[in-house]
Amino acid sequence: MNNPKKIRTKVLCGALSLVLMAGLLALPAGAANSESTGGSSTSTSSSTPNTPAPTPEATPAPSSAPVITAYTVQDAAGNELQRISEGQKCTIVVAIRDTAFNINNKDQAELSQHGGNIANAKITSTGSFASPSLGDIKCTTPEFDKDGVSFAIIFNDITYLGGDNKLSFDLAYNDLKHAMANLSVGISQCVGSTAEGGKSSALVVKSASYGSGEVQAGAQFDLTAELLATAGTSAVDMVQVSLQLPEKISVVSGNNNYYIGKMGAESTASVTFKLQAAATTDPGSYNITINVSGVAADGSAVNNSLQVTVPVTQPDRFEATNIEAYSPMYVGESGSVSLTYVNKGKGTVYNLSAEIEGEGMDNPGQNQYLGHVAPGTEGSADFSITASAAGTINGKIILTYEDDKGAEKKIEKAFSVEVMEMEMPDPGVMDPSMDPTMGEPQGGMPWWGWLLIAAAVVGAAVAAVVLVKKRKAKKQLLEDEDEDI
Repeated sequence: MNNPKKIRTKVLCGALSLVLMAGLLALPAGAANSESTGGSSTSTSSSTPNTPAPTPEATPAPSSAPVITAYTVQDAAGNELQRISEGQKCTIVVAIRDTAFNINNKDQAELSQHGGNIANAKITSTGSFASPSLGDIKCTTPEFDKDGVSFAIIFNDITYLGGDNKLSFDLAYNDLKHAMANLSVGISQCVGSTAEGGKSSALVVKSASYGSGEVQAGAQFDLTAELLATAGTSAVDMVQVSLQLPEKISVVSGNNNYYIGKMGAESTASVTFKLQAAATTDPGSYNITINVSGVAADGSAVNNSLQVTVPVTQPDRFEATNIEAYSPMYVGESGSVSLTYVNKGKGTVYNLSAEIEGEGMDNPGQNQYLGHVAPGTEGSADFSITASAAGTINGKIILTYEDDKGAEKKIEKAFSVEVMEMEMPDPGVMDPSMDPTMGEPQGGMPWWGWLLIAAAVVGAAVAAVVLVKKRKAKKQLLEDEDEDI
């Protein structure tokens, strides 16, 4: 029985020994691992000051990158410029906002060590802008707030070289903690540029002229249009002018379209069309539309128009054709004076009236209203005049009317009439051989009537005798010719 107990004791002791050995073997391994980890950590920590590990470059969010918020172009005196031409020097002030800075951190204190000049700039778009010297590039004093910092870069004495209008520059902060950024902005004041940010010129029909105040039907006239390309940074190409004409007004030669081509900013052009109003054009006002169109640098259409009102009139062909006056006239009798007129034009004559004036007549100042006279119509103004004394009447008839424009016009025609006294036989002068009572009034025919009848009878008898003698002479002549045969 002692033997089994001894055997169990040996087995337990062996198992315990194995457990202890396994624990001893496992302890050095854990200690070694712990020591290695600590050595590695110590080694890494001790190497940081001597060899700084590269900081991976992170892509900044839009809100944490510097951005251009505004710009202005000035001359040397600080006055703002609306345009700059190729080769012109100016000052460009660019405002910048950066939210990577914060007034609550130490950025402001560190940047203040540089005297407020927190950044430097260098022009990179040297093909369009000549870089000024380093001393001509300034940085304004930064203004910090809880969301970031604002400041401006001033490019003094910078020259625009033409072509692209994009101003690009590198911005580097003096604290060396923030990555350098490249910023760019299109300067729209650059004349002739077609790049982003430029301002295309607009087209304007500045004025139009057709010469005199009115155009007569059937006549030719010149219509001149003055065009303007407004201020901008780019020219307008394929500029052309066209006319929208009313009926009965046409282009004399060619067509109603005129091609100009390219117009630079603030340039002008003049176009003249020769037009004609038809002879049958009714009097009145007619509208002509002048259209100008072109293509901007970005390919968009540029258009403008101007409407011109042209008054067309018909020639005044109202005429006084003839004046007739009864002459001579006798004292106490009435005479007539008549003036004929005709409207040979194509426009109506309005409010025609006639008046007679003169010296030697008893009734001057007579007036007649004759109304409107249509084209192709004629008429007359008739007056009756009297005179109380012998002599000469010198007068005139005045026609007053309005043309199709409402203008009052007058036509005058003069006349002359002789006035005579009525001549009556003197009853005191008689033939002594005649009966004195013959001159007295009788119930029958007066004596001088009988005298006229007697004279007529004697004349008839004489004529009859002469006629008979002529017939006898002719008959005798015929008989003599027959005997000769």
